[in-house]
Amino acid sequence: MYWHFIIQKKQWADWAIVFLCTLAGSLLIKYFYPWPAIINDSYDYLTMALALDGKGVFNPVRPFGYSQFLRAIGVFSHSTNAVVLVQGLCYACSLTLFLLAVKKYWPPKREGLFYLLEAVAALSPAALYLLNSVLSDPVFCCLVFLMLGMGIIMLKEQSWVALGVFLACFYAALFLRYSAEFFPLAFIPVMAIYGKKVFRIVSIALTIGVFCVFYVQMCNTMERTTGYRQLTTGFEGWQLANNAIHVLPYIPAPDKDGMPENEDVAFMHKYLYGQFDWYIRRATDNGTQPSADFMWDPEGPLPKVHAYCVEGYKMNPFAAWIDMGSHAFKEYAIWLILKHPKEFIWYYLWPNMKLAFFTDKPEAVFTYINVKAGDELVTGWFDFPKDRTMELRSEAVAHFIKPVLPWIELLTWLVFLAGAGFLFFRTDSPSRETLLVLLFLFLFGFIYYGTTVFASPVALRYWMPMHTLKLVFGWICFQKV
Repeated sequence: MYWHFIIQKKQWADWAIVFLCTLAGSLLIKYFYPWPAIINDSYDYLTMALALDGKGVFNPVRPFGYSQFLRAIGVFSHSTNAVVLVQGLCYACSLTLFLLAVKKYWPPKREGLFYLLEAVAALSPAALYLLNSVLSDPVFCCLVFLMLGMGIIMLKEQSWVALGVFLACFYAALFLRYSAEFFPLAFIPVMAIYGKKVFRIVSIALTIGVFCVFYVQMCNTMERTTGYRQLTTGFEGWQLANNAIHVLPYIPAPDKDGMPENEDVAFMHKYLYGQFDWYIRRATDNGTQPSADFMWDPEGPLPKVHAYCVEGYKMNPFAAWIDMGSHAFKEYAIWLILKHPKEFIWYYLWPNMKLAFFTDKPEAVFTYINVKAGDELVTGWFDFPKDRTMELRSEAVAHFIKPVLPWIELLTWLVFLAGAGFLFFRTDSPSRETLLVLLFLFLFGFIYYGTTVFASPVALRYWMPMHTLKLVFGWICFQKV
């Protein structure tokens, strides 16, 4: 049994290696970056946390989950160190549980090799830096590790306890990132073809049931707080429109016959076409690099449309944000992508797919923004002295590590591809269970990769869980099973 295996004395060394590596790496980061990284995303989470506590204005830009996480920690402490400590403990614990699931079913011939795998997995520079941040990425990464570990145990042992942990993690992940709703597409097909019939039926039914509960709860929360009864805050519509308008400088001028029938969509196209070509070309380096500026920069195309509608229709800015993201922006993006699929692939999707393999856009990884201590959003939540600023001690670590980060990511892809190649050409056939686990990991990684690439311009922080997933996939492929 897995649960007995992880507490045996022989596995104490595994726990110690992951925790000590996490501690050592985090202390190094903490020395150079004494305060957690706070970027624009962080302000949205802090705003929401204050609003949920009744101390601020409701800002429904981001999913609610990380703000709830900050509130839970705030019950015990409002120290920035408390956030970093909890995130670090969750990371080390979830990573160890995932790796021990791998060790139990694919034991190493030499313990030292597995210890090396654990150290390399834990000492991901990007992950260690993100633990020292006020961002949802570390918590989402921990939930991914747990879902992967529990998925393996369910396939190997048909464990009801593992199913319960999986469902709890899936439910929590939905509140952190809406892309988690696609994760069952990796779990359900594999579970449907393997294991005891009762376990298969119940696990699939409960997975679907958890999403339904989340859907109803989220719709109720949105209706109560924003007046809109829907699943999301409209964030996905903004993202989709940001990605779609990469094509605008490279498509023909709209004519009467080629315009959409929907008046809102037609207005969007008339407003955006030709007016922002210079901006889009500059932000994307003439179409070679995807950009997220179109939805965040106040001078960008989408904020300009938003400001125009807020002023012209006298709308509440947050209400307009939700409404436009849920309808006009989303519908316009879908029309634009379907109307010009080749341009969308060439000027957004293809550059973003390549960026996923060599991620030279760190975005919030070893990027420290000085935050004035007097900022009300910071001092309103954290116990932070008002006469101080959040400053780094030295750029030395960033100068050394930032150029190396894309190569580390590329190396893990090579490990993944080498493992897949070895699996294909090996003479001894792995067990059906092993093949199903590899299929589960591949589908999970493919869905994570696909949703991330399609949803947003790739940044290194989005790949935090993929570092270990690729290493584990390669490890299992090379084992004699």
